Amino acid sequence: MNKPEDYKAIGLWGAFMHSFSYYVEFQQILAAENDAPLDAIYKSSAGEWRTIRDLSKDHPVVKEFSRV
Repeated sequence: MNKPEDYKAIGLWGAFMHSFSYYVEFQQILAAENDAPLDAIYKSSAGEWRTIRDLSKDHPVVKEFSRV
């Protein structure tokens, strides 16, 4: 099972969105509990995990994720 800290993309997305750290940490915990894909960036209101793959290839978060 993945650990919350394994969800680096959520941290990158949170920084991009200027999210509070407690919200990012909550999303990472939720991702680990839900066994979300490791490239998840957030859980949508429909309950689906959005991932790095859902972003355009030139999005800044995609570029940053490739460096992690």
